[in-house]
Amino acid sequence: MKTVVHAKKREAGKRSVMSSIRANGFAPAIVYGKNITATPIAIHARDFEKTLRKNGRGTIFTLDIEGNQIHAIIKDLQWNLLKEELTHIDFFETKGNVIEVELDLKIEEEKAV
Repeated sequence: MKTVVHAKKREAGKRSVMSSIRANGFAPAIVYGKNITATPIAIHARDFEKTLRKNGRGTIFTLDIEGNQIHAIIKDLQWNLLKEELTHIDFFETKGNVIEVELDLKIEEEKAV
């Protein structure tokens, strides 16, 4: 399942910059992979949390970064458990990369009638 997530480029680095990003309702993130350079981005935190609850962590996300679309999976999520907020997301580009993912399988037996 592919899900579009809108993002914008951001300045990398300083703690004060990250704090202002979070104060404005965004979560800092980064997207990297074999075919692209690491790009720091910001994603609207509440919208992303809703998308994540609906589609799950194993989803292939289409990151729309100012018109440039990149297909990526979540490599790492960081949460502030006290404030219950998303603090950082690492996305890994899937195009041209061999990826290994863990899946939970639920096998149900068919009941005889």
